[in-house]
Amino acid sequence: MSTDAVGAELWSTAAEAVLKDAPGAAEAARRVLAHDPQLGVARALAAAVPHDRSLGHDHNHEIARSAELRRAFDDGRAASGRESSLIHVLHLHALGRMAEMGDHLVVHTALYPADPLVSRMLYGRLLSLTNPEHRTWTAELIERQAAAAPADSWPWLSALAFLRAEQHRSDEAADLAHRVLTIEPDSAFAAHVLMHVHHDTGAGRTGVAWIDDWLRRYPETPRRRHYHWHAALHALADGDIPEARRRTADNLAATDIAARSSVNWRLRLAGQTAARPVSAEEAKALLADERRAMSTAANAFHIALTLAVAGDADSLDRLAQQAHKRPEAPYTTALAPVAAALSLLLRGRPQHAADLLTDLRHQAWLLGLTSPEQEIIEDTLARALTAADRPDEAAALLHHRMDTRTTTAYERMLCTALT
Repeated sequence: MSTDAVGAELWSTAAEAVLKDAPGAAEAARRVLAHDPQLGVARALAAAVPHDRSLGHDHNHEIARSAELRRAFDDGRAASGRESSLIHVLHLHALGRMAEMGDHLVVHTALYPADPLVSRMLYGRLLSLTNPEHRTWTAELIERQAAAAPADSWPWLSALAFLRAEQHRSDEAADLAHRVLTIEPDSAFAAHVLMHVHHDTGAGRTGVAWIDDWLRRYPETPRRRHYHWHAALHALADGDIPEARRRTADNLAATDIAARSSVNWRLRLAGQTAARPVSAEEAKALLADERRAMSTAANAFHIALTLAVAGDADSLDRLAQQAHKRPEAPYTTALAPVAAALSLLLRGRPQHAADLLTDLRHQAWLLGLTSPEQEIIEDTLARALTAADRPDEAAALLHHRMDTRTTTAYERMLCTALT
């Protein structure tokens, strides 16, 4: 490190906090800067520390962050090769330029194999890519770097565990996550992997209890609201509608629009009342700023769910039209038909909605969503088939869940007529 011994120790503490998603990661990075204001890699880390974006930050925040990243570049000109390279990785990751970051990582990982901090960047990159070749390449890079890392490298074990969870290799993902928690019990990323495994295996109330125990032991974890979202999904899987509604209403903030809408649309599909939904006026306001609304396909997808919960079919039609104007496949191939299908379902045309969603089902990954989020499309198709008097097809669609999950109360609700 191009700093003194104290700065190097402060850097190690900050990097470890980021790798664990531990409380105070941003503050730890700023402490490095306070000690050595010229350490560009610390400035880049402070600007790129993961945080809850909800549906995006305001314009002023992004301008300030971009300025910090540019200054980090200037400060890092005289830094060591690894520091300079890391600044570039952090810069591209912070700005969401994932394809460019992937190109740079080819060089970085060749020069600095199994660099721990890169594992955190790949964790996010795996989800955001909408090009199948890039996604395959990223998965293979995680595999190679995890194999090159020491056997007890918990950052790379965490990245590999998340990859296994996304591949629905639940037993392997759980084993890797437990290995990390044995080494670093407060690793929030490993805990998060187990929450995904619990979702994939239908843990239900067992998953809820595990999350509550985790939050009791680590009450300062930065993403506790996201973990309450997982708990709401577990409760819903178990058929505990009051608990799913309580988690959504009491533990998700007003700014957690994406999380609230994803639970509330599932509640609506199951014939239940939404919990503290976004109002129709708020939903329209989200769509009004087209640049922000369409900044990513995933962002626009969550706005579509918000509009669906609000029952605003007209705005969903407008969103579908906006998506069709974009040249990128995630918008035209995935987002546009999703928005149109949600509108059709609201308008009482489930047969037509089912036709659109059937074609889309295997391309949901284009939206850059995690597996639990992608399932919403399958859920909506199941409800559309049931509403179109095709319950046997809905049951066949969800057979893989009914066959592999411990708790399937929610799936059964999707396959029965609404009361």
